[in-house]
Amino acid sequence: LKRWDAAIVRLDALSASAPRQEMWLVQRGEILRQAGRKAEARQAFIAAQAAIAALPEPLRKTKAMTALEAKASTLLSQTRQD
Repeated sequence: LKRWDAAIVRLDALSASAPRQEMWLVQRGEILRQAGRKAEARQAFIAAQAAIAALPEPLRKTKAMTALEAKASTLLSQTRQD
């Protein structure tokens, strides 16, 4: 429905109680990218990458986290190209 600001508010409310932020940061970046807010989207993807990098290696090396990091990297790259 392209109600980007409302989506960000809902996402921020959900992520506030989450113990980890990696997934939420990627989702936030995707919403911002769709809204055309490229600089903010890049910041979210970079923050997601940093959050993933800060995880202990056993968590960072899981299949799910590896896939999330790849997604963040791909979306960051695409955001730079847009």
